[in-house]
Amino acid sequence: WEHELAHRVERFGRVAHVFSSYASVLDHEDAPVVARGVNSVQLVEEPEGGWRIAHLAWDRETPTQPLPASLEASLE
Repeated sequence: WEHELAHRVERFGRVAHVFSSYASVLDHEDAPVVARGVNSVQLVEEPEGGWRIAHLAWDRETPTQPLPASLEASLE
């Protein structure tokens, strides 16, 4: 399971970039967190509506690379 913690969107016209922090758990939704990190998603809006993912990359949090404070806050 992966739960979003927070996100930040930047958009220009039909192009958007989303930074989305996450917490991962195993087995079931209420299990302990085993990893956290940030997804980087680039999106393109279709002329007829809707969005397509153009690129997706991610990296995990480490002791020397913690989540940025702006992406730590929960959306709950």
